[in-house]
Amino acid sequence: MSTSSHVDLLSEFENEFPEISGIFSQVVKSEIERLKGGESRAVPVKEEDEYPEFFVAVRELVRNAKTGAMQGDLCSLNEEYPEVYEMTIRYIREEINKAFNNSNSPDGLSTASQVKARANENRTALHDNPFCILGATTRDDRRRIVELAEEKSLMLDGDICTKARSDLTTPRNRLAVEMAWLPGVSPNSARVLVDNLHNHIDLVKKTTTAPALAKANLLAAAIELLDPEMDAEQWCDWIVEFAYTVDMIDPEDVLREINEDRSVSGFPEVRGVEQIEVELRERQRNYTDAIKTALNRFFPDKLVDVVTRVVETTTDTGEEHGASLVHDLVERYEADANRDYLQPEAENIKKLAEAIRQSAHKGESSVKPLVDKLIHVVTKWDRFAQPIQLSVKARGLDHDLSYEVAHAIRNLGLDLFNKHDMLDTVNRLTKTLQELFAELPEMVGKLDQDAETLDEIHGNRKEAQKRSNEWAKEIFYQTEIGLIFKDTLRISTKGVEWKDKCFPLDSITWVKWGAVSRSVNGVPTGTDYTIAVGDNRSSAVIETRKGDILVTLPISSGGLCVSDCSRKTWKLSRAAKVLHLVMQSLMIKVCSLRNTSFLATKQNIVIGEK
Repeated sequence: MSTSSHVDLLSEFENEFPEISGIFSQVVKSEIERLKGGESRAVPVKEEDEYPEFFVAVRELVRNAKTGAMQGDLCSLNEEYPEVYEMTIRYIREEINKAFNNSNSPDGLSTASQVKARANENRTALHDNPFCILGATTRDDRRRIVELAEEKSLMLDGDICTKARSDLTTPRNRLAVEMAWLPGVSPNSARVLVDNLHNHIDLVKKTTTAPALAKANLLAAAIELLDPEMDAEQWCDWIVEFAYTVDMIDPEDVLREINEDRSVSGFPEVRGVEQIEVELRERQRNYTDAIKTALNRFFPDKLVDVVTRVVETTTDTGEEHGASLVHDLVERYEADANRDYLQPEAENIKKLAEAIRQSAHKGESSVKPLVDKLIHVVTKWDRFAQPIQLSVKARGLDHDLSYEVAHAIRNLGLDLFNKHDMLDTVNRLTKTLQELFAELPEMVGKLDQDAETLDEIHGNRKEAQKRSNEWAKEIFYQTEIGLIFKDTLRISTKGVEWKDKCFPLDSITWVKWGAVSRSVNGVPTGTDYTIAVGDNRSSAVIETRKGDILVTLPISSGGLCVSDCSRKTWKLSRAAKVLHLVMQSLMIKVCSLRNTSFLATKQNIVIGEK
């Protein structure tokens, strides 16, 4: 068409419809730009919303023109605005030819990455439907179907055509065929949609006017054609759209759509919705089969990723019930996963837990490599079980196998703590279980209690360690005794050390001490201090005359007198008091370690003057 004739078309349109002519060409160009750019939504044209039905139809016609689907009844514009349809379609065709004349792709859309290589196996369930095989429509009567079967038998296998004719003309079989086709879609639109399924598969997902059952059947066919190499996120989008569409199917709507076509074709109407509901259950099984067959072409990791994404999206990570088709898919996935991986690997996890239990007596460092391996294996196992866990959680059920695995590891942790005091290891196992099995409500409650208890124990131990450190600092004492040859007296948490002997605090069974003050003619000449300490096997005696050294010993606040068995009070010199308090403090520390009581009494103290 020449440029002048193209302008004439637009001028003719403007003359006929001046109230909308100002924005008509803008809307057409806007939709074409969207198709060229691949955007999901077009930029609206000013004042377009004043005539929403008309311009929605115009945009639909542009899309159909782009895909070659220009049959009259495919677009609502032909029905709503027949007087403008012919003029409009001529203008749009010219604009489409101009816009895509230099496109690298015949259709201007990149679909090769999303559809399998075109080959004979690209026939879908829709292509094998008797309506498609014979080229029949839902409005053809029995005579027309027989004619089409005879014509097709000249080109196709006669048995196939005979069976297709029988399925369409036998009331018992016809309902299943109708529901597997495109009920509620006009015959021309149905033919165009199926013919363009391979080349314009993206349009299936964007179809908004087709009834839910028809769209679900189109999506099932599209799932059969999608490229396995398409990324997981795109696969998730397709399956989620499919699942939501299936949930929108209303048996009453399906009954009405089928009976409307039957009223034209002359076949008896379906009497009750019960028959529709039975066939819908069969359709859902077929939908599940279609998805499962497509997913089986994936590598295991991608399969798990896609199924998990789908379940997370449709159930809000297990918080909502989700789509029924997704739960059916998960049940099929679970059957295969249990047989091929989950059940055998669960047994291996239990064996590994038992191996750790048997090796625990060797110490925490010995079992660490086995615990590391256990955590790695369980993490991988949970990844494959994740979609099942989310699905059963969304339905208010329990995944028994996950509970078995979680219980086996939790029980291992209890044994490691109760029998071997491996607090750090048990903390690791508990935190791992909390992260991996968050979808198991009962287990989560137990793990939270475990974690709370472990935190309390950990806090108590930190406090005990702090007190131990403070006590070690408080009790520590060290001094050198001797005039020329000096020996070291040391008191610490290790025990009492003197010369070549060391008495651990918890082994000391007795302590003796004393002080003798000396004088000549009433003139003090010094005091001898004696300390003796021992256990059931040996003893050590420490003697010194340097009372000032003993003054610096770590002495706790206590009484400044010693009582004998008759409760007679002995008044001590300052040095004697110091020595007594040193030994009393020491005995208190020893007894505290041994959890026994201590009564301060006179122990071989010699006090007096010569």
